[in-house]
Amino acid sequence: TTDMDPESEGAIAFQRIQDAVKKGIVNAIVADPEDFDAAWDAMVADMENSGLQAFTDAIEQRNHDKLLLWGLIEE
Repeated sequence: TTDMDPESEGAIAFQRIQDAVKKGIVNAIVADPEDFDAAWDAMVADMENSGLQAFTDAIEQRNHDKLLLWGLIEE
């Protein structure tokens, strides 16, 4: 889970990414060994299409805000 607002773009992307991983991991596990890489690549593509960059951006912003709050960095 995350400490983001559940209706934020980052939190929604996080949920979609989790769904893509759950589906993709199962597909990769049950795939024939020669199909594993294709199943893995499909999962990664699904993650990217589910908003991976939006989630990453939200986490980076959250971390930046916390460092500011704690006085560890300056704006």
